[in-house]
Amino acid sequence: MMNLHKDLPKAKTSHEQESLQRQIAAVDKAIGILVCELYG
Repeated sequence: MMNLHKDLPKAKTSHEQESLQRQIAAVDKAIGILVCELYG
């Protein structure tokens, strides 16, 4: 997650930015699911 956020400003095209943003959203969702499983 941290690396994705670091790479976002380095993206050269809007396609790269969108791809990184989708990856960040996917990782964030996965983290949210894991937290819900842990803490109910």
